Amino acid sequence: MIVRLVDLCERASSVAPTLPPAEQVDGRRLLALCQTYAERATELESAAALESEHKVDEAFTRELSRLVEYLARRHAHGIPLATLGRAVLAHQSHHRAFYVTACAETEQKLALLGF
Repeated sequence: MIVRLVDLCERASSVAPTLPPAEQVDGRRLLALCQTYAERATELESAAALESEHKVDEAFTRELSRLVEYLARRHAHGIPLATLGRAVLAHQSHHRAFYVTACAETEQKLALLGF
């Protein structure tokens, strides 16, 4: 399940350079947060410990939520990144249905932008 998130992070990494300069830093930061989360979740999932050892980091959640809202409002190319961030937040919160939906939406939005 987390493999999909890792793949989406790789695909979405091409989006940040297309953002206006003011949003590029935030786009790259959101991607870094998502990639870090995906790598950590992959390690925990492979150890079959995601549910038992996964702890919500409030600072991480706050920063990611702020970036999601900012990028969703600033530029059309920021929308796939914001949707990717929502997928991470859903996975972190163990909302499987919303995670699956957000991943599908991220794929669709990346495809619409040619990524």
